Amino acid sequence: MSDKKKVYVDTRQKSIDSDEVIKESYVYEGKAGRVGDTYCIIYDQIEDETEEIIKNIIKVDSDHKVTRTAKGTGSSGMVFENGKVTKCNYRTPYGVINMSFFSKNVQCIKKADEYEIVLEYILSIDNQPTTEVFMKIRKVSSLYFFVKIYFMGKI
Repeated sequence: MSDKKKVYVDTRQKSIDSDEVIKESYVYEGKAGRVGDTYCIIYDQIEDETEEIIKNIIKVDSDHKVTRTAKGTGSSGMVFENGKVTKCNYRTPYGVINMSFFSKNVQCIKKADEYEIVLEYILSIDNQPTTEVFMKIRKVSSLYFFVKIYFMGKI
């Protein structure tokens, strides 16, 4: 695993019911590297309301299956595989939310000095599609990581 690096997180959320778009940008400290055949990015996120730390781990295996685990106030384990529906239970202090993800596009691209993960999926809550998501995670050389998450729909 590498020394600490910057992780940039940009989000864009758009409700299905309105044209309002919410954009947010964050910068975190993180690490990246290989553990066997798995590529990992690890970073801590600070919850806006409670200021609690959420530990994020993103893993890409040799078959390009992407797993994102978040542990903190809420916890979840999301799995993304091209053309597949996966499910997870998002645990919050207020109860469990049943979520599923239909992965429309999962790409892992390795270039000379960067590694890019692209995720496009439909998020459903309690079997009701609520959000279309585009997420891009990029590590350029060893200088920084870039995580871009777009929510298009209602959360």
